[in-house]
Amino acid sequence: MVIGGIDKLTVVIGPFFTIASCLSLMRQTNRLTLNIEVPILVIVAGLLMLVARLPSVPTPQWLAEQRQGK
Repeated sequence: MVIGGIDKLTVVIGPFFTIASCLSLMRQTNRLTLNIEVPILVIVAGLLMLVARLPSVPTPQWLAEQRQGK
């Protein structure tokens, strides 16, 4: 089990960093150029943020606590 669990933040950050590192590796081995890598990362970031908006993905606990405190 993940320490913080799966929430809207981890659904975006984890896969984004994994995909970014794979694309970076491909760029460093001359299989991909920078002008292809950057648009792919922008599209992936947008798709992951869209997935994070799904109601089935929980809000982070620290954010829920902040909202309750107001």
